[in-house]
Amino acid sequence: MNKKNEQPGINFDNVFLKDLKFHLDPNCPMHPKINVNFSTCFDVHEKNDILAVELALDIVEREEKTPRITLSCSFVGFFSSQNAEHAVDLKKFAQFSAPPIMFPFIRETITSVTAKSAIAPIILPPINIMAILNPGARTKK
Repeated sequence: MNKKNEQPGINFDNVFLKDLKFHLDPNCPMHPKINVNFSTCFDVHEKNDILAVELALDIVEREEKTPRITLSCSFVGFFSSQNAEHAVDLKKFAQFSAPPIMFPFIRETITSVTAKSAIAPIILPPINIMAILNPGARTKK
């Protein structure tokens, strides 16, 4: 089998909500104008071929000195190598493949939390999370 058709050899073992903070001022408008920021970090345990990746999101109302809505959420995903000699590099996987796998978990949580509040639900569209995390990266044509 040529390299292009090989699977990465990485298992998605688990994901959990690490942190969730939500504040909503009663004076917040039904459709607040928000800024959304993402960040990520990872830790590779090479002895066990285990990878922990944290994907975090911060939402804050823009153009307000004291934001009337703030929401912070982070998830940690655990990945493991199926076969160390055939697996892709865990660091590369953490940087390029893990965040898109984890994004739907954050997206669902944001929608669920805000749907239970006094504002319209914040529904993040399906996005290219890697373009947001690595804005300077360009694809080869």
